[in-house]
Amino acid sequence: REIMQADLARLPEKMKAGALEAINEAADFMVVIAKSYCPVDTGTLEGSIRKEQSGNIVRVLAGGYQFLNPKTNRPCNYAVFVEAKHPFMRPAWETVRKFIDGQIRKKVLEKINK
Repeated sequence: REIMQADLARLPEKMKAGALEAINEAADFMVVIAKSYCPVDTGTLEGSIRKEQSGNIVRVLAGGYQFLNPKTNRPCNYAVFVEAKHPFMRPAWETVRKFIDGQIRKKVLEKINK
């Protein structure tokens, strides 16, 4: 009985770990898809597409002042403008969105059943 209570107490932790694992995998996949949709001139914007994680928050970002365009020697702060004319993040999200719920369920069940 004590073993069962301990297992139940760890259940939320296991569920959270499984969900986070699924979200990380989805974000990795989204990065690949976004890069494939991204228009390329110098490759600066494409190279800036990345996943960042802070605790339980996982984001896929593009652009940033740390990425310099070799043609202009200016920061890659134009991702939002490119997205407005030639979407690359939105189609990537739409692709990943279709699979994320199922992947979360699968990973949570894997963690629970271990």
